[in-house]
Amino acid sequence: MDKFDAKLNIIFSVIVIIAIATMFYITEEPLALIWNKFILKTQNVELLALFTGVLFVANIYRQTGNATDNLLYWTKFLKNGKLSLIFTSLFLGLMPVKGRTILSAPIIAQIAQKNNLDNFSASMVNYLSSHIYYLIFPLSTSLMFVIIIMKFNYFNFIFFLMPGVLFLAMMVWYFASRSNISSNFSIETKSSFKEAARFVLPIVVLLISLGLSELYKIQYSILIGTVIFVALSVVLLKPSRSQIKAAYKSIDKYLIFILFLILLLSAFTSNSPLIKNYFSGIIAGSYSIPILIVIGYLIGFTIGSSSTMVSAIFPLLAPILTGNPLAYQIAAIVYASEYAGYIASPAHPCCHYAASFFNVPYIKVWWKISIYAAIASALNIIFALFFINAWN
Repeated sequence: MDKFDAKLNIIFSVIVIIAIATMFYITEEPLALIWNKFILKTQNVELLALFTGVLFVANIYRQTGNATDNLLYWTKFLKNGKLSLIFTSLFLGLMPVKGRTILSAPIIAQIAQKNNLDNFSASMVNYLSSHIYYLIFPLSTSLMFVIIIMKFNYFNFIFFLMPGVLFLAMMVWYFASRSNISSNFSIETKSSFKEAARFVLPIVVLLISLGLSELYKIQYSILIGTVIFVALSVVLLKPSRSQIKAAYKSIDKYLIFILFLILLLSAFTSNSPLIKNYFSGIIAGSYSIPILIVIGYLIGFTIGSSSTMVSAIFPLLAPILTGNPLAYQIAAIVYASEYAGYIASPAHPCCHYAASFFNVPYIKVWWKISIYAAIASALNIIFALFFINAWN
């Protein structure tokens, strides 16, 4: 898997670099465009800073090793066994790190073993809970990419993803009910209120900064919030110098690099009449929606990376949909299609983690999550199509 991912990353990077070089060659005054539409664009700087800061702090969590207990603390007060299991999975999947299941699956698997829960049902609760975030959580890389590249309002966009979110939430509750969990189920944690509060405070500050930027368009709020988030995390979590150094070294450099390339490519494509004129005819065609659905699913299935799948198509969609009254609906359809393909992709490692830690057959887990993701995406697509038809 690692070798496959590495080769896929290289191939994708080369394709994006070739695309940027081509756009640089055919664009008039490309240096001026880079300066005005990329370097001086506050949104780009904030996004790069945000993801670098989040990746760095996520690595500090790994280094200090206290993330799990501090997150579990907030679920131990729930008296309902099913709610306790669900919110434990949700809290563990909250961490904005690549491969959320790496963090959540071992813990939920241990809880399932200790409480004699049905392993498959527990694995589905864990997996579906952590992967709802790709449809709703503002720190999800793929969702943030779409919002930034398309210049969307966050709340307006996720509105078209809510049917899928609600369906997946229903399936989480269903499997929690089938897990044979007792009503007196409780979570054990060594963390105290003070420790848990110190842990989540930086995350709350970061989410508030995102909200201020989205709701009130406060300039530099994301950048300032990111700086405070990193600083508070270092001060409150008290990592050693060696842990800070290790956290810095283990930052996913490729993710930052590809984000840089995608933002640069988006600066070119969003200002390219050639791309807009060429692809606008395709979008306006009677078969455009089915084509976009198929393309989106195949991209997600082939790439198996949430951030890369968005990067592969949305920089091309951005200039076409700018000013289009159906931009949100069309983008939601493409994103939903990619999500279904991404969940079903053999290159997506989370399914392997779930099957391994819960000791259940990979095919059984893969088949179920692929079907549920397809249904959730289909609901989102139908919902968006309803508004398209209503508009027309």
